[in-house]
Parts: sequence; structure tokens; C-alpha cells
Amino acid sequence: MSATMLLANPTPAASDDGNPIMSVLHHALDSSFTTIHAFGRDLEITRFQAMVGLTGLVLVVAALLVDKRTAVPRGFLRNSFESILLFIRDELVRPAFGGHGDGFVPFFATCFFFILTANLLGMLPIPVIGGTATSSLDVTAALAGIVILVSFVGGLVTAKSHFLHLFVPSGLPKALVPLLFVLELVGFFIKHGVLMVRLFANMLAGHLVIGAFIGLIFLSKSWGVAVPAVGLSLFVSCLELLVAFLQAYVFTLLAVLFVGGMVHPEH
Repeated sequence: MSATMLLANPTPAASDDGNPIMSVLHHALDSSFTTIHAFGRDLEITRFQAMVGLTGLVLVVAALLVDKRTAVPRGFLRNSFESILLFIRDELVRPAFGGHGDGFVPFFATCFFFILTANLLGMLPIPVIGGTATSSLDVTAALAGIVILVSFVGGLVTAKSHFLHLFVPSGLPKALVPLLFVLELVGFFIKHGVLMVRLFANMLAGHLVIGAFIGLIFLSKSWGVAVPAVGLSLFVSCLELLVAFLQAYVFTLLAVLFVGGMVHPEH
């Protein structure tokens, strides 16, 4: 029997019981957006999942707009894409891969543009589904998991039968090989776990700080508190714009270093 898809009414993130602070922080929390009934099951779609889909849609549309087969880049959008791609290739990928690694540029560029777009969309007051997807640990864990997969596959394809040697430093006494192998393997997963936690914590922190400042207005109900609280909230919002770019760059840089360490370990 063919699948049927029925959209249910959105449900709130959680009962805030009239708490104004929770209402403000609602933007930083995930919640059920709708339910899809398909293949005999009810699949819940959350706001952050919807934002991930919106991020992908924005990137696809942007890619179609800049995909002009002309020798010279034209237009602000294409020039911006071209500059970022060249920066990722020349300043990040090639140095980490020993002058090579151009085949990995599309992957790292996709990571950068996806995280940056998700971060920027999270700052917009989009009705119903508004929220920062990268402030969800599930989303950042998925991104880090993809980087781990690329690292493993890249190292396996490059090193082949010597893949396990990537986790054993050269010149090590044989008695220490088992211990160092375990430590290197655990450290490999810890490093990628840092990718997950760093992006999640930085994107969530900005919303929590803004929520705290705005919450002071509701708690104090005083103009003397409201004016500086709004000013500080605007200041933190400007910092969040900087953090949106910075965290996309840091995630991409660390991903390049981790994958490069597996594909080009002697570098």
C-alpha cells in the first residue's frame, strides 16, 4: 500500500507555564514541528530538522545560481563562493595534505557552507521553525560522525594494509605498541568529539546569554534594567554574527587537520 503523508498541527517545545524566560529561550531549544504518517508509522519532525532541510535547500539554490560556465567569475555571489573555495583549497587543504588533496575540497567546502548557512539562518526570526540547528548536539554529532567516516575511509584507501600503523608512532619500542595504539585510537575519537561539542556549545551559548539578558527585563519589570539589557542583547547578537563565521571556519580547519593526518600522516 502506498505511503500517505499527513501533516499534524505543530506542538510546542515544552510547557513553559507562562515563564517568560523559557519563552525567550524557546529559540535555542528544539521542539516538535509536525508529524508525518508514512509507511504505517508516525514520524516526528522537529524544528531543527526542518532548519537542516531549509539549510540544504538554500545551499542548493545558491549553487544553481553560481553555476555559470563562464571563464571569469561575475557577480557578488559567485565571486564570494570562488574566494572562499580558493581559500579553503590553498590555505587549508593543500598545506595539510602536502600540496595535494584537491579531491577533498568539495567535502570541506560543503562543511563550511552548511555550518555557516545554518548558523546565519538561526539568527533570523523565521516563523514556526526558527532556531539554530547547530545548537543541537544531534546535528553537530552527525557532522562530526561524517568527518570521522571520511578520515577512516581516506586513511584506509591511502594506507591500505598499513592502515593500523597510522595509530602507532614510528620508532616506538614493541613493548609500548599495544598501549600507544589504544591511546592513539581513543585520542582519534576524542579529537572528533571536540568538533561536536565545540560547535554545539558555542552556538548554544549565544542564545542562552541573550535569553538571560532579555529574561532580566521580565523579572525586574524596570526601565532601568530593560535599557541596558536590550543594549547588551544587541551587542551579543553582533558577536553571534562573528561567531557564526568563526565556528564554521574552526570546524572546517579542524576537519582538514584530522582528515589530513590520516591521508597524509607524514606531513
